[in-house]
Amino acid sequence: MVLEDSIFIDEIKSKIESELITVDNAVSQTVRSYLDQFSSIEDEYLKERTSDIKDVGERLIKDILGISADDFEIERLQRRCWFFRFYLISP
Repeated sequence: MVLEDSIFIDEIKSKIESELITVDNAVSQTVRSYLDQFSSIEDEYLKERTSDIKDVGERLIKDILGISADDFEIERLQRRCWFFRFYLISP
């Protein structure tokens, strides 16, 4: 599971500490990096995992921003989190 991957967590922590960015930005950038890496993999099974990684990123950001799944509206989240819109949703 991505959330239990120490490399994933360490990358987020490192971005926060070295770039002095917010947690939601660090998650967005890290997830985007993973999505880019997985999309270039030739193995179809692993390539299909990009949707799982994207889902984990979206859930993390919603949790960080305090948006419940029941109240989630993409436009509302986009207004609250610029990086979410540009790094997770855009192709």
